[in-house]
Formats: sequence, structure tokens, C-alpha cells
Amino acid sequence: MADWCDALSRRLRAGDTLHSAIVSTPAPEPVARSLAPVLLALDRGASLSTAILSAQHRSSALDTAVTVISACATLGGPAAEPLDRVAATMRRRVADTADRRAQSAQARLSALTLTVLPAGVLFVLAVTSEAVRHGVSTTTGALGIGVGLVLNGLGWWWMRRIIGRRP
Repeated sequence: MADWCDALSRRLRAGDTLHSAIVSTPAPEPVARSLAPVLLALDRGASLSTAILSAQHRSSALDTAVTVISACATLGGPAAEPLDRVAATMRRRVADTADRRAQSAQARLSALTLTVLPAGVLFVLAVTSEAVRHGVSTTTGALGIGVGLVLNGLGWWWMRRIIGRRP
């Protein structure tokens, strides 16, 4: 999406109108599908400010671009600079998302370890120790394992929520 906004900006700086830049600048595949109704409306003679609002399957990036293009088409003036800023904003959002993902890697690994480790240790001990197998087979042992599994599941859910990923 950012590359498409950059391409629009280059065409505008080369002297194209906003209308002709949108019609003649090929968009990447997901964006092209969303902009198909816009191009159809422009082909049928609709104004750019009306046609751009018919973009479908909008993402936050496409919404931002549509808003800026609509404002530029309605208000007039040079549109290259606002489109450059939209592209920079989109790139910054992608970089921020990647940065948050990298910074939360340790927390995600800790959540996985703290969730899997107790069950793994119980399995290993049940296989290797007669006393653990006997303890697990009692009502109290089974109840303790059940409570432990519930608490482990709640801990996993809570850690995932803190990290920012939905369970």
C-alpha cells in the first residue's frame, strides 16, 4: 500500500492529475481488488471524491489512503505531499508492529515454557516413577492434577492477554 501511495505521488509530481494518477498507477493485488469499484466508477464518469469512497474491503492502511485522497480531491491543492506522508505513516506502522512483536518474543517464550513445562514434567515423572503413578491414580492425586491443569490454563490465558495476543 505504501508503495502504491509513493507511485501515485511520483505521478503527481510528474504532472498527472490525481484522477489520472489513480487510473494509470497499477496497485498491488489486494489493493487492486479493493479499488476495482473505484476505477469502475471513475470509468463511468463519477467524480474522484465520490468514486474513491466506493473502495471495498478496507484495511486501516486503505482507509487512511482513501481519506487523504478524498480530502485532496474535494479540497484541491497539491496531493503529492499528503500521499508521501500516508506512505511514511504506513511504513512506520509496519515497523512499529514488527518492533512490538520482537520485544514480546521473550514474554511469548516464557508463556509457552510455563504452560508446557508442568505437563511435560508430570508426563516424564509418571513414566519413570512408580510413586508418581500411584499418586496420580488416587482421587486426591487426580483432583490435584485437574486443579493444576485448570490453573495452568488460566495462567496461559492470562499471559497471552498480557502479551497482547488473543487466546
